[in-house]
Amino acid sequence: MTPRLLRSLLLLVCLSLPILRAQDSRPSPEPTAQLAIEKVLRERLARPITGPLDVDLITLGEDLCGASPRDVRFSLDERFLIFDWKRWNEKERGTFVYDIERKELRRLDDGDEAPLAERDVVLSRDRRLALSSRDERLSLIDLDSMAERVLMPLLGGMRAQSFADHDRALILRSGDDLFAWGIEDGALRRLTRIEAEKPEDGKDDRRRYLEDAELRLLRHLFEIEQKRKEAEARREARKELATFAPPKGFSTGRLEAADDLGRVLALFTKAEKTTATKMPRYLSGDGYVTTFEARPKVGDDGHENRFALLDATTGKEIAVSLPEALGKGPFSIRSLGFAPDSSRCVLLFRGRDNKRAALVEVARDGAARVLHEVEDPAWVHHVGDDAGFLADGRFWFTSEKSGFNHLWCEKASGAEIDQTTRGDWLIDRVLELPADAPGLLGPGPGPFDVAVPSGLLIRTSRAGPAERHFEHSTPRLPVGLRLRDGVWSDLVLARSGRALAIVFSRCNEAPRLLLRVHPDSVTLSGVLPADASPPWNEIEITDSPSPAFKSRTWIEPEFVQVEASDGVEVPARLYRPKDLAAGAPAVIFVHGAGYLQNVIRGWSSYFREYMFHDLLVERGYVVIDLDYRGSAGYGAAWRTAIYGHMGGRDLEDQIDAARWLVRELGVDEKRIGIYGGSYGGFITLMALFKHPGVFAAGAALRPVTDWAHYNHGYTSNILDTPQEKPEAFERSSPIWFAEGLADRLLICHGLEDHNVQPQDSIRLAQRLIELRKTGWELAVYPAEAHGFRDAASWADEYKRILALFEATIGRAR
Repeated sequence: MTPRLLRSLLLLVCLSLPILRAQDSRPSPEPTAQLAIEKVLRERLARPITGPLDVDLITLGEDLCGASPRDVRFSLDERFLIFDWKRWNEKERGTFVYDIERKELRRLDDGDEAPLAERDVVLSRDRRLALSSRDERLSLIDLDSMAERVLMPLLGGMRAQSFADHDRALILRSGDDLFAWGIEDGALRRLTRIEAEKPEDGKDDRRRYLEDAELRLLRHLFEIEQKRKEAEARREARKELATFAPPKGFSTGRLEAADDLGRVLALFTKAEKTTATKMPRYLSGDGYVTTFEARPKVGDDGHENRFALLDATTGKEIAVSLPEALGKGPFSIRSLGFAPDSSRCVLLFRGRDNKRAALVEVARDGAARVLHEVEDPAWVHHVGDDAGFLADGRFWFTSEKSGFNHLWCEKASGAEIDQTTRGDWLIDRVLELPADAPGLLGPGPGPFDVAVPSGLLIRTSRAGPAERHFEHSTPRLPVGLRLRDGVWSDLVLARSGRALAIVFSRCNEAPRLLLRVHPDSVTLSGVLPADASPPWNEIEITDSPSPAFKSRTWIEPEFVQVEASDGVEVPARLYRPKDLAAGAPAVIFVHGAGYLQNVIRGWSSYFREYMFHDLLVERGYVVIDLDYRGSAGYGAAWRTAIYGHMGGRDLEDQIDAARWLVRELGVDEKRIGIYGGSYGGFITLMALFKHPGVFAAGAALRPVTDWAHYNHGYTSNILDTPQEKPEAFERSSPIWFAEGLADRLLICHGLEDHNVQPQDSIRLAQRLIELRKTGWELAVYPAEAHGFRDAASWADEYKRILALFEATIGRAR
């Protein structure tokens, strides 16, 4: 190295040192202050709660009160129980696997695959074989030995769909067509040839005239065209199946083959162009605002379904003449499956206005008849939510035709349909039982006075609207099954019936997961006599709450009936101080979704609100939470009481609750507040705008302010469309009544809310500004969607709500 070059290098190093020192001195690229706050808060989870509740702690949500186990399933070999969950000291949810034999619970690392479960495979009819498509290959699993046989790689989007031919063939879908693959001989048979019509050639009439004239004038060109047509005809003749073209403008949806491989049911969908709303995203990561498309608005919907029954031996369509009583459509159509003997299939038809629904049977030869129909001048909701065929070929389904969602079943295969369960209670879940499962379920308090078809397990509200329990019936012993008294229960059955996972909760206790295992590892003992002791072993798998949550006794709400102004008893959960004095303040919480049930003897999905209500009770407030008209769980009449007028009877129930609090509990009528999110935010706005003075203050969280701007599926059921009934939208939308605001109002909205979009609150804010209203504020949350995700956002929102109530109806007023 020359001296000159060495001097140059030293000079370069010296010049670089200040730059390197500057880079080293730059602050670490992390929000240190916020991370320190989060660390301190999370440390509180491990310590007992010694003082009053505070908003920062309760808005830690599941970290504090415990996470609910979700997506519970058994592995195919029934050695493992798999579920989505988190421990209180874990930041994110993950997949957990419980080893039943070793009694060990572990969390899967990111990227690890959970053992195969029933949802991951296609089961054969006898439930002894399974098809797996994991790792882009098709495998056949013998569920008795768990031996796996790799059949073929899955190429070009091919996927396994079902078993057929008495479990001797597999149905595969590739593109828009179905194929049958013989398990034993490996023979592949094409069942459909569905091809969309070729688009028009784009030639105008002048061009077509010239081509036609050439063929008539010149033999040479005529002979060339004839040879082309003959070659095309020969190619078509060599095809095993005729080509079927979907209706113009429709795309191929679900394809389903009958077990005998003789028929294929094809559903087609048409989606007309709609206009989606565009939303800004302010926190994009690079400092620039971006936009994304959200959804269309009510009245902007062009979805339609059609179907075809195809002969799988010829590819030709079998003519189906739909009953005239069904009407002309357009329809939304869903397949409920083929009968086990392939003699018929059942389809669910819904009119676009959703005021009529029908179950239609289509026979092998195309003959069709209506099995069951429901009409409602408001809207039809529960029809065919659960449906299927029993082993003996009888078709069963659930329907709200009687006013409550009940079980209906054919008396014999293809025979008259009978309503199997009756009463002013409902069924919200149906499970198909393995043959020996009742032995595991055991006897309940029974007797169950309705004969549920053998092989079905139903979850009902027969014990009361606030409870859910399972009921089943066998030829030997019809019983009801109470997994736990006075709680909200759900269950998952292992494929063999030898194990049962139970998720249960109480009002002040987050859901827990229990495992019930039969001690006989081979088979069950059958249905037990009523006086037999349980044969199962029960293991508690999850313990969710944090030490902080466990350190105190959380309030258990009272279940009351609020008499409404029309004489109807409205169910409610009541929270009140033990030493309640006359003149206390009160808050009404309005649950969201509209069609949701919150007055339950179980853990509410509004668990942060539940803890907030405990905080309010500590401060001397009374809190009440109604299942107002329009809520789920009480039948069709309750659901449709808001038809044509949201903010009518549902709002009156809140007003009546305020009066009830004054009359029954001595609450100060001038110290009542109201709050809620989504639909609850909508009701809060309607209450303040239409009934000034009833509530001293209200907090409307992510509220719908104008139903003409909400989505089609939900809104059109209740109000139809703005084009058809503008008056229904105007009398149901708070923005039209904003001039009535005279009390304090807080509005909170996430700027990434693509469900109830922030435009709703922004438009209302502009109207309030133009009306020169005071005493209201709007808080926006840049990173939040409809359901907040960050504890800091929850804390900010609920600190504002608490400050509003304390300043207007609480101690600080």
